[in-house]
Amino acid sequence: MSKESDYVKPPKKSTTADDYVQPPKKQMVTDDYIKPPKPQTKAEEYVEPPKKTTSTTDYADTSQAQTQIVNGLRSYFQTPKVKISFYLTGYLFLMCAMYLPLAWSKINDPIESHHLVAMINFGLIISYILLSNYTYSWFADYQRYKNGSFSWFFTPYGSVKTGYASSAFMNYQTGYVSKGMFGNYKYKSRTGVGEKMLTFIIITLVVEMLKFMINIVIAFYSVFAHKKTIDKYQALVNERND
Repeated sequence: MSKESDYVKPPKKSTTADDYVQPPKKQMVTDDYIKPPKPQTKAEEYVEPPKKTTSTTDYADTSQAQTQIVNGLRSYFQTPKVKISFYLTGYLFLMCAMYLPLAWSKINDPIESHHLVAMINFGLIISYILLSNYTYSWFADYQRYKNGSFSWFFTPYGSVKTGYASSAFMNYQTGYVSKGMFGNYKYKSRTGVGEKMLTFIIITLVVEMLKFMINIVIAFYSVFAHKKTIDKYQALVNERND
């Protein structure tokens, strides 16, 4: 049977606005937005780099350096006590005789305008003469004690001894023959003391001047090598005493 009452119509598609479900919209609430943290610039959070210290403790102690200088000078002049005759050398006499009058004349020269400079130079010359003679005396004594090949060169008053020995070998006697009243002949002789003294002085001065020219260089060297010379001298003394 095909009665209309038996026919069931399919449900129609509802198109009402109430049945429409909208998708959820994207929320743009400002509260959900997280801002990145800003750099902190507060004064209490700023750490200053350490400042360079300028206290006196950062510098070297100058007193220590001064102490080293004083000790160095003491060790430089730390030599045994000897008689003053130990330092009376031909080098000292000739240096004083040759250089001091020249330096003193510069001070008293009325034409010289720089008298202060001349006085300073005079003081420096005296200081160098005394210092170099001091170191030369110990250098010469060390050479004599070592008894090397040239130890004779540093013999005290060597020029005087050389002049005396040379003059002693010469004959200063002069003789003549005279006829006597009764026809006999007499022989008389005379020793030339003046000639002997003149020969002694000339030979001594020549030898001393030759030594002096060499000693100027040796004395200058001894000023810088003095401590080394004394150390060698002491080591040699200890070696020979063992």
